[in-house]
Amino acid sequence: MDIGDKIRKVRELKGYKQEYVAEKVGLSVTAYGNIERNDSSLTFERLEQIAEVLEVTVQDILNIPEQLNIHSISNSNNVGFNHTFNDNRVCTEGEAAAYKQSISNLEKEIEYLREQNSKLLGMIKPD
Repeated sequence: MDIGDKIRKVRELKGYKQEYVAEKVGLSVTAYGNIERNDSSLTFERLEQIAEVLEVTVQDILNIPEQLNIHSISNSNNVGFNHTFNDNRVCTEGEAAAYKQSISNLEKEIEYLREQNSKLLGMIKPD
């Protein structure tokens, strides 16, 4: 999975539109879209800016697991409670609960990875 795909997945998890992130980092929507499509090069500084807007670390973006699959769920004839996302995707109550559980699991994994990163940095740069 390329970096642009990972950025897109984090943005979608956060519920942000491309327009919002593009504006915050000072890019046109087209230029930002090119980053998500891996059609343009990305500097580390720009990656840091995007991570800041998405309220995650660069490491969080880089560590997005390959198997994470976020997809658009179209409006169907499902009955019962529906949760509507900012970009007009709709999912059932069960799907919303599954997404919330996935997010919770990812947050735990991120915390674990941050702890491991701190330990490794401690081994490289002892106090």
